[in-house]
Amino acid sequence: MCAGILRAEREYERQVKIYGSTDKYDEMQKMSLSELTKLNKMVSDMIQEKREKESKDVKFSLKVGDIVSVNDKKSKEDIFEVVKLNRKNAVIKDELGVKYNCPYSLISII
Repeated sequence: MCAGILRAEREYERQVKIYGSTDKYDEMQKMSLSELTKLNKMVSDMIQEKREKESKDVKFSLKVGDIVSVNDKKSKEDIFEVVKLNRKNAVIKDELGVKYNCPYSLISII
C-alpha cells in the first residue's frame, strides 16, 4: 500500500477515536478557510471566557488566611497561605515565609 493511504487511514481511525464518529470531522473538512477561521475565533473566545469566569470564582471565594495550592509545574505540591488580595493577583506565602504574586487563575483552594 502507498504511504499516503496508510496515513489517511490512521488519521481516519484517530478521528473516530476522538469524536466517536467522523460526522463532525467530515463537516469540518467541508468548511471553507474563512468558516474555519470564524469557528476557531469563537472557540478561542469561549475558552477565554470560561478561564476568566473560573479565575473570578476563585478570586471572590478567597479570603486572607486561606490555604491554597498553585497549579504550576514548579510548585505542584506546595501549600501556600493567602496574605493579600489584589485586583489581578493574590499575594501568597509558603511555609518559609517567602511571598509570591500569583494570578487567581493558577490558585486552587484546598
